[in-house]
Amino acid sequence: MAVRGDDGGDDQIDGDPSGAALIITGGVRSARDKVRVTTHLVDGASGFYLWSESTDVEIADPLAGQEAIAKLVADKVAPEVDADGAPGARRQSDNLAARNWYLQGRYHLNQRTEEGLHKAVEFFEKAIIEDTQFSLAHSGLADAYGLLAHYGVLGPADVWAKAASSAAAAVMLDGHSAEAHTSLAHVRATQDWDFIAAEQLFQKAIRLNPRYSTGRHWYAMSCLVPMRRLDEALEQILLAQSLDPVSSIIARDVAVTLYYRRDFDAALEQCDHTIALNPHFAPAYLTLGLIQEQRKEFDESAAAFRRAVDLAPNSLRMQSALARTLALSGKPERATDALHTLERLAEERYVSPVEFMTTAFAAGDREAGYRWLAKACDERCFEMLTLKVDPRFESISDDARFAAAAGRVGLT
Repeated sequence: MAVRGDDGGDDQIDGDPSGAALIITGGVRSARDKVRVTTHLVDGASGFYLWSESTDVEIADPLAGQEAIAKLVADKVAPEVDADGAPGARRQSDNLAARNWYLQGRYHLNQRTEEGLHKAVEFFEKAIIEDTQFSLAHSGLADAYGLLAHYGVLGPADVWAKAASSAAAAVMLDGHSAEAHTSLAHVRATQDWDFIAAEQLFQKAIRLNPRYSTGRHWYAMSCLVPMRRLDEALEQILLAQSLDPVSSIIARDVAVTLYYRRDFDAALEQCDHTIALNPHFAPAYLTLGLIQEQRKEFDESAAAFRRAVDLAPNSLRMQSALARTLALSGKPERATDALHTLERLAEERYVSPVEFMTTAFAAGDREAGYRWLAKACDERCFEMLTLKVDPRFESISDDARFAAAAGRVGLT
């Protein structure tokens, strides 16, 4: 902790260098022998200002002034400190079984596989059965349902109500939970397309716990990216990575953000880093293929997509990506075959309109592509958030039908 006086010098006080820093600055003495003192609470890890406020202190009674400042800080910090004594720290359940189910749910959620997401729902629901007041379990359940839609496993209409109600329950059960506010912010951005409200909730989550990596991760990918604030998105996703350097999905999304910025060389290097971190993480190979596709390296792109298919054989996203790159490399009949396959599969399980849309555009069938684009908007598919930044859509960005679709999403 550092306390800074009028002269700008710092008096060092022993404490955790990674914790919060309290900085107090003096002001100008008034005619009534008072001085304006401004107090800042700063997160020591990130350097972000968590709170700031000013008060007038009597020069003649410095002890009373110190007490007033101490009370000011205590009144602000106390409501946001839980039983563990840390602002925004996780409030664990007293039920050990609930905590165990919750942690297993988070583990499977982070795998980002179809099987893993289904298991995550199962474990979070078990945690809630054990402890219905466990906010973190409700937050986890909201995240799992949302990702089932984002990854095209289930239709958005099948999960949105469950995701929204679970996120709302998490916030009501713990109004000081960064996880709960992040879940609700994610729903606002991806389901409601209300990026202003989502940003306010994300920023509150970050204030509650600046070290919660998912808060910064999803703030970047589901809020800042759609608004084309890519510099800020990169800053936030890099902060998330610094907080959780072993997360495969965060590492992969650093590459995705660089891909949206058209920095393909850096994106490729980041994909290599992600694959080195976790060689069996299928989404990393999907992103690698997309980057190589933009570099016109179609053989390498197809190889990356084939590896993704090997690792996630049930993922239609991986299969349609392979068909698309084969079409772009001069084999449109492969994309047509893939469309027929997707149509057959759609009779048995959910297939995202995005898979039909990207494959149709790659095969040169723009009319079919725009029909599927409209349906993707109707279903509020996650990929619609990136219409304005994804290089795959550049070839159709000058079409009035594309502009209309982006307008429906709220992207200007």
